[in-house]
Amino acid sequence: MNKDVEEMKTKVQPYLDEFQKKWQEEVELYRQKVEPLGSELREGARQKLQELQEKLSPLGEELRDRARTHVDSLRTQLAPYSEELRQRLASRLEALKESGGASLADYHAKASEQLSALSEKAKPALEDLRQGLLPVLESFKVSLLSALEEASKKLNAQ
Repeated sequence: MNKDVEEMKTKVQPYLDEFQKKWQEEVELYRQKVEPLGSELREGARQKLQELQEKLSPLGEELRDRARTHVDSLRTQLAPYSEELRQRLASRLEALKESGGASLADYHAKASEQLSALSEKAKPALEDLRQGLLPVLESFKVSLLSALEEASKKLNAQ
């Protein structure tokens, strides 16, 4: 039986060798055809990502500029309170130095009271800042998602 198997193997082997040779040639031809497509896809994806970055950069800059505007507005709104607090603390410190008998606990309590008052006065300005930034951030989010969806569609179309 081994002899029969060896004899069959000897007869079939040339066909198998020929098949393997032709198959390797076909695979190489296919690889040569596919390789440029892969390069083209990579280049297209790189270009699309560059286009996306070019579209998103102005949006990010706009968001940054609008946030700066809101922060500057907040700073302007809080400046009087900050100056008022600074003056009150300076006068309290001066009074503390002059009296000499005032306790540190009293000074701490008064400073805490002034900081709490400043915090309460600043809440509306901070809320205005938050309300001003929310639409800007939502708009940026929508623009970003739209740009990503567009880029995804273009990449999928290739």
